[in-house]
Amino acid sequence: MNEISASERLKIFNEVTNNTFVEISLSYARLYEENPKAFINSFKKYKSIRMACEWMIYTYKYIGAFEEVKALGKDFTDWANKQDVEEKQTLADTMLILYSILKR
Repeated sequence: MNEISASERLKIFNEVTNNTFVEISLSYARLYEENPKAFINSFKKYKSIRMACEWMIYTYKYIGAFEEVKALGKDFTDWANKQDVEEKQTLADTMLILYSILKR
């Protein structure tokens, strides 16, 4: 039986996780495009969505894609600060990622 090392398992896990959260970002972008208000309301209402967005942002930063997203020059911070949600920076970063996907 061929056993893989712990470092190889970690590499596979990271790859699967990163791909999963990139796919989630694509799904969230489609959902936002279909109904922006429903997406924002879901973000505000459901901690699971906020947590998925936090992991999505972390993944984009981990793989280096967040710098490309920021290079678009768009900033949702002021808008997010006006929203009734504690995770304002998460909302701003999520919107930036979704914007980058939808503008491509």
